[in-house]
Amino acid sequence: MDLRNQTITVGELLDDPKSRAVFQRRFGKLMKHPMVGAARSLTLRQLSEMAGVPFTSFDGDQADYRNYSEAQFETRIEGLVEIMKQNKEAKGNG
Repeated sequence: MDLRNQTITVGELLDDPKSRAVFQRRFGKLMKHPMVGAARSLTLRQLSEMAGVPFTSFDGDQADYRNYSEAQFETRIEGLVEIMKQNKEAKGNG
């Protein structure tokens, strides 16, 4: 599934049977909450920001490795790790 660099919406994910099954497995009872419908227009980026959960995505074509950039991969991982460290320190767990 193409997450379109975190711009895919919760609604699009819930409309896809495979991704809906993941939501159902991970969030169970929460999926019946009335606010789930209100979240359909949120993008993954917006949802992760609201939840305070660090998130990154990796663009590429698994069939064509010419599109792979090791430098871009490393930069995104380093950025994710930095955010996770900052969050941990802010919570006093550092």
